[in-house]
Amino acid sequence: MRTWLLKFRLSSAVDAGKPIPEALRKKAVASPEAARFLATTLALGDTLKRRPATSEIPATLHWAIMRSVRAESQPTAPKPRWGVGAWLAAAGAAASLALLLAAPWHKTPTLALRNQPVPPPAPATLSAPTVSEFMAQTVTRSVVSPLAEEFDRLGQDLDRTERFLLASLP
Repeated sequence: MRTWLLKFRLSSAVDAGKPIPEALRKKAVASPEAARFLATTLALGDTLKRRPATSEIPATLHWAIMRSVRAESQPTAPKPRWGVGAWLAAAGAAASLALLLAAPWHKTPTLALRNQPVPPPAPATLSAPTVSEFMAQTVTRSVVSPLAEEFDRLGQDLDRTERFLLASLP
């Protein structure tokens, strides 16, 4: 604390521009730290008095600063948070979820076949022409019947669409 106060008094004496009092100089010489401070302060004061203040500011400095300020003030486009891969993964997950949720309402072909009339039983005699006729009738009914029903429903949808479009016209 004493050194701090001594340094303050030395600095004030140098700033005043008057010669340093003899009592203060003796105290400064007695302490090595204060002596270093006094020597540094006097050297700094002499250097500042002798050297004129020159400020060599390059002419391009102003333009460089202004260019930087303008560049910072320009709004930048926001960067996308998600890349293409993330969008594809999200779309795949959504499609999978939609399929899983729609599965209970999906009508399987076996349900359509249950509504069909039962084919006649196989003939008791197993001759080649009767078996082939029985197979042709059974396969034709089981394959063509659902397709025919689907075509009927498709025709009904087209008729309804036609009626809707014609009703919508002015």
